Amino acid sequence: MATCRTRGAGVLRKIPPLLIMLPFVLAAAVRLPCQDANPPSIAEILKKAAAYCHRFGTATLNYVCVEDLRDTIYIPFLRLPRSLYEHLKIRSNHFVYDYQLVKVGEKISEQRKLLEENGNPKNVPAAPPRMGRFAFQMIILGPMILSEYWQQYHDYEIAGRGKVGKEKCLIIEAVPKASAPHGHLFGKVWIKEQDGRIMRLEWYQESIQNYEIIEETARALKAKPQIRMTMEYSFEKNGVGFPSKCRISEDYITNERGFRLTLSETTDNYKNYKFYTVETEVRTRQ
Repeated sequence: MATCRTRGAGVLRKIPPLLIMLPFVLAAAVRLPCQDANPPSIAEILKKAAAYCHRFGTATLNYVCVEDLRDTIYIPFLRLPRSLYEHLKIRSNHFVYDYQLVKVGEKISEQRKLLEENGNPKNVPAAPPRMGRFAFQMIILGPMILSEYWQQYHDYEIAGRGKVGKEKCLIIEAVPKASAPHGHLFGKVWIKEQDGRIMRLEWYQESIQNYEIIEETARALKAKPQIRMTMEYSFEKNGVGFPSKCRISEDYITNERGFRLTLSETTDNYKNYKFYTVETEVRTRQ
């Protein structure tokens, strides 16, 4: 189960299986806004995505990679240019982990070994991800919002086309139905048309757990919150996509002059993959 908790808020909440928990807080009647001469069928796209999620859900995985985590908090809020703040304090941390994930059927576990902290070598086994504003786990499970199970709780529509790297994708918007369980994420998904592989997720801030904390901060600042969280899955092995990047930005737009106030920024990059086992149901049958 993917999880994420708020630092300092004392909150750790669970969302439905195979969906990510975000910080702070953190098929369907469809309209077709695409202008293609031969627009793709949303039903077929969702079918491919569900098949991909099933393939992942039944896969056996064992891999390691390097996780490079950078987290920055601005005190007070950052308003560009920085010269406006003589006493701006920036609390920034940089952690490098040896990350391992093992999945057999529905059982999944991850483990981190801290290799480096702010440029200093470390050797800390079983180390949790250390961030000032966010803590999350198992972002590999994010694409399961398009699994057959979760499709029954959402309406989907084609929102356009885009690219993730060199890969051409169809952008699907997922909005929960009234019958959907509370406390899970929704937003936009970038999907490869040919195989249904999920390449990118962009969650809507309104779906973030404990979003009322963000709203309280925004009211105090007389500003509008602009929280953005994106996840990319650019690495592929045996038809399964693996995380490449996660980025979270926490901004507030002031009502008076439209200044952008930045409270925190987090980037989490995954690289140097080594795969020991990537076995899917399709591969087993070959």
